[in-house]
Amino acid sequence: MAPLQNIAVALTLLIVMVEIASLPMLASAAIVKSEEAALDELTPIIKTALDGVLAAAPPSERMKVAGAVAKQELLAMDTMKKAKGDKAKFDTHLLAYKIAAKIVTAAAPAEKFKKMEDSFTEASRPIP
Repeated sequence: MAPLQNIAVALTLLIVMVEIASLPMLASAAIVKSEEAALDELTPIIKTALDGVLAAAPPSERMKVAGAVAKQELLAMDTMKKAKGDKAKFDTHLLAYKIAAKIVTAAAPAEKFKKMEDSFTEASRPIP
């Protein structure tokens, strides 16, 4: 059943990304957030998800999990930094990371690490 869930998560993320990419761009300054404000909003969402992964790690695996969490956090920051200036890419990655964080936060403790690896890696993938 787990492979079906992974496929479903990947397909859901892909569908959301395609839908966001196909939306018309809104030019209203009241609707569009600055990139910095968006990152300020995203940071605690990601931190909460990654803290949950660490908290769910068994003591014997804590060092390995801490390394993987740090790697995903750095990858997220790098991905968002590279996307700055390209509104479409920035917004797509922003949404992908929000969805990834929600997936990880909602996962059962035993599944948090796997969900983090899968969803955060998918969120960091280059946008064509």
